[in-house]
Amino acid sequence: MPARTFVGRGISAGSPRVGLFLRGGSYAYQDEILAGAHQECSAHGANLYCLSGGNVTLLDPRNFVYGLPDPGALDAAVFVRDTMGADDGDKAVGAMLERLGPLPVCTIGSREPGVPCVAINNSGGVRALTRHLMEKHECKRIAFLTGHGREAEQRLAGYRAGHRDLGVTPAEQLLIRGDFRIGAGRDAVTKLFDSGGGCDAIVAANDWMALGALESLRARGLRVPEDVAVVGFDDLDNAKFASPPLTTVRQAPLQLGIEAVRLVLARLRGQTCGDVVLETLPQIRQSCGCFHGTRRGDPEPPALSSQRPRRPDYAAWAGATAARGPAPSASLPRDWSERMVASLRRDLERGRSGSFLATVDEIIGGAPEVGNVSAWHQPIATLRRAVIRDLPATTAELALAEAIFESTHILIGDHAERAQGRRRLAIEAGFRALEDLGGDVRASLDRPSIGRALAAHLPGLGVKSCAIIIDQSERAPTGADQARLIIAWDHERGLSTTVGGVAFRAGAVLPEAFMPARRHTLMVQPLFFQSDAFGWCVLEMDPPRAAVGESIPAQISAALKVTALQERLGANATRR
Repeated sequence: MPARTFVGRGISAGSPRVGLFLRGGSYAYQDEILAGAHQECSAHGANLYCLSGGNVTLLDPRNFVYGLPDPGALDAAVFVRDTMGADDGDKAVGAMLERLGPLPVCTIGSREPGVPCVAINNSGGVRALTRHLMEKHECKRIAFLTGHGREAEQRLAGYRAGHRDLGVTPAEQLLIRGDFRIGAGRDAVTKLFDSGGGCDAIVAANDWMALGALESLRARGLRVPEDVAVVGFDDLDNAKFASPPLTTVRQAPLQLGIEAVRLVLARLRGQTCGDVVLETLPQIRQSCGCFHGTRRGDPEPPALSSQRPRRPDYAAWAGATAARGPAPSASLPRDWSERMVASLRRDLERGRSGSFLATVDEIIGGAPEVGNVSAWHQPIATLRRAVIRDLPATTAELALAEAIFESTHILIGDHAERAQGRRRLAIEAGFRALEDLGGDVRASLDRPSIGRALAAHLPGLGVKSCAIIIDQSERAPTGADQARLIIAWDHERGLSTTVGGVAFRAGAVLPEAFMPARRHTLMVQPLFFQSDAFGWCVLEMDPPRAAVGESIPAQISAALKVTALQERLGANATRR
């Protein structure tokens, strides 16, 4: 059956509904994919439903959420299969895709037969970093910590290709099996240095294993990068703040979410779409030996003599700066590197500073969510290198440029300090708000009291609406069940509770009358206690925040169990 085609306002006469299926939890990878999908849905007036289940290979009570929506409740779907713990050809994932039948569907990460996929080039960045270790830092014995699944195999292929490029074959004993967890990095160091002959560099298939290796190497008294260089893959926040900061391969989960929504919306318009592959970019920090005195990194470029004619290549300056900059973002101007170079050129031609600093201040200040603010040191340092290479050594312009760059690094440090302060204050405020909500919800003795507690605290957590649905069947809820909406709150319509609840077919996820009237992103979270799943919670957030979305349903689940027990005790007392 062909995919449904929408016409009219924007993409559709109504608003297309995109389902995002991924494993729940406050993980940076899932958070960024969700943020990218939300960003793209918002740009096109599409509604996003994030259905957060668990590991499909386990008896996880959350997994019913994956099979909850009827095909008619969605217009397109995106599956982040790798987060679900599924291997290639997993029957559970295949059943989900088959159930949604004619809908435009795509996967993120791993491919499914006949389904377009948005993925990253897993091998390219690893290949480049492996060569970097061999060429720039003269590493001879480079170990590789593997993971599991197709993406890990592709990263291993990049490691092998980096060696092959330089005519080298890595020793098989340097390949250490891992599982993407931090403990695997610790275990790998033990195996390498107790019985494997050691190594002078470690390439890990993800940052967590690299961070585990860093920790274990320090415990052994081995210095990083002086004794052993370490690099990872993913560019987690933990990698940026490690000691030393971790050289790694940056993938852009935010862009994966954006491209996946673009793909399924294009298919809704009747377009034929194939796979999308995003490139990865090495992020050079100190753990490989760069920016460090004891390992050979990139040498300082020689400045031109005063006799050589000056021919600055401004386009090359902008290109080099962009290559070391942050991943694309809606809050970051597409021409940010060109704007920086143009303002620096103005300063150099006028013989005074001001324009470049103002431009950098505006760009960094206007894109506060673009990764770690301190990472802006890297593109600025790259631009400085290009300027030194092109300007004559004895000119006043070069001295002015050096002064400008020194002030710029100080400016970035100020921005980074403020950003960390804002993040810390926001996290503390969020925890306090969640604690206040949890205290009131847990103290609630009946469902109306739970509703009043939610109505009092949800606005402060950035939640626009909330619905609580229960399914009283003796098994995990399914889309065919009759469910009951027992509590609904909307920041415009207020609180709604009814005796006995509002009955509807569970596959609709939420009764039509209680759907938000505006464009919305809904987080559909399971309600469960231990192994007993008994309903779900629908939270509208703009933008969605996984930490909040994961915490609130847990508090509601516990409160509903307590009120149910009290109701049974009251009914028994009445009968007696």
